Amino acid sequence: MSSTKFENIDLSCYRGDSETYTYTITTAAGVAVNLSTYTISAKLRRDPDATTADATISIADTSPSSFSTGIVCLMLPAVTTAALSGTYWYDIEATKIGSTITLARGKLVVTPDVTRT
Repeated sequence: MSSTKFENIDLSCYRGDSETYTYTITTAAGVAVNLSTYTISAKLRRDPDATTADATISIADTSPSSFSTGIVCLMLPAVTTAALSGTYWYDIEATKIGSTITLARGKLVVTPDVTRT
């Protein structure tokens, strides 16, 4: 993915599984956007207009993410997906003083699993 504005990217996973989705944020010319001065997080909501998020995920500037080279990894741990089932809206936002940029958004479909431990 390359964008300095958001892209609509739909995702899917199984309930109770860990998943990692990697985004590379670049300019229109293909140059990586340095996001090292931003705080990056994601939220999941069943209804995008809901006031309360079903899940909030902090995205750290540690491997596999590399904010200075535009790499952002949305990591959903099993404990988070275990509490979800159905279709959710998500977005990933980068913020710093006076500025918010939506890096990606879309739907996340969480399919119920059969085997649970």
